[in-house]
Amino acid sequence: MNRSKLLLMCHGLAFMVLLGQPRTQEMVVSRHDGSQVKGALLRLAGSGREASLVMEVAGREVKTSLAQVLAIHGRGPSPVGSAMVSLVGGDHLRGELQGGDAAGETFTVVTRSLGPVSVALDRLAWVRFGGGTDALVVPEGVSEDEALFRHARRGLDTILGAIDRFTARGVMFEWGESEDPGLFAYSSLAGLALRGGDGPPESATAQLVTRSGDRVAVEFAGLNDAGFDFVLEGGRRIDVARSNISAITFFGPDRRFLSELDPVRVEEKSSHLLGDDGALFPYRRDRTVTGGFLVAGGYGYGKGLGVHARSVLTYRVPQGFGRFWVRAVMDDEVLKLPVRAEAAITIKLDNEVVFGPSPLRSGKPSRLIGPLPVRPGGLLTLEADFGVGWFVGDRVDWLLPVFLK
Repeated sequence: MNRSKLLLMCHGLAFMVLLGQPRTQEMVVSRHDGSQVKGALLRLAGSGREASLVMEVAGREVKTSLAQVLAIHGRGPSPVGSAMVSLVGGDHLRGELQGGDAAGETFTVVTRSLGPVSVALDRLAWVRFGGGTDALVVPEGVSEDEALFRHARRGLDTILGAIDRFTARGVMFEWGESEDPGLFAYSSLAGLALRGGDGPPESATAQLVTRSGDRVAVEFAGLNDAGFDFVLEGGRRIDVARSNISAITFFGPDRRFLSELDPVRVEEKSSHLLGDDGALFPYRRDRTVTGGFLVAGGYGYGKGLGVHARSVLTYRVPQGFGRFWVRAVMDDEVLKLPVRAEAAITIKLDNEVVFGPSPLRSGKPSRLIGPLPVRPGGLLTLEADFGVGWFVGDRVDWLLPVFLK
């Protein structure tokens, strides 16, 4: 298989799928100091570094400098589509596979929120069909770099070979002793995976999570009457309706999210009964511990850490950063369980308690902790311990945990 330069684009200059009335939809804006403002997004005032986000809040206009916006939150995602497509570097697309070019260099994913998206095979990491968010990988110790996976009585059967091309019905795949590729229908597969591949060419300035379950790196290009204007990889511009936005997270040199860092120490224990090494739900970056999207109070979050009591995550403060804040909450997915979840949260700096222990209960609003002063090179510890009652459902989200300059 020839691996080419990345190509990620939406066909057409603009593609919108309206799920509601974008002009009146309330959204939440998380600001640099940890505060939040809720209202209807109206417009951008000014340009460049002087641009401000204008919202209507309780009948009056409120301006927030765009440089002070960490994230914008719409309603939580409701993933749509039979295929979850994961790209090298962490982007995900959710939709239907619709074949590719004859040379096998690209394939198309039709998403509810972004429309048809063409993806270079070089960017592909894995695909899952029919549900599931865990990564699929090519087994170690084999010469092949590509694999198909089919459901078996126990686990998955693995077929090693090479992808020839994608079609409307399935994937043409070379395997075994056959000289000609055979067609494997998408409906017959649990997924596929590639080893290696190309990451994005440069760091994006923002990340978009859509209501239909896409997570893609973007350049934020503005706000218009129809919705948000973004530039995708490859330079393609798209408009996305406000009603299709679940979260927009803005990156910059003045902020560093914990989900982009590796913890220096991890301690996990998922029940009183399993012992110290019995973590049923290891922590996840930018997901809940069950693999779902981070949702609190009905609103989506693109960055955060999903943990299950008991969890202790310790991070080293990066050089050049002096403040930290986070919002702690029980993820909304707990509300679907027939239990009342409760955990005890604590934050330590260099092993000294600076917050908590404090109870965190399901159905309650997120709680802002900080901004807290931190020192570069110091240790920050986030603890989610067992609360009152059983451990079932103690799924804590550390939302937008961020070091700031």
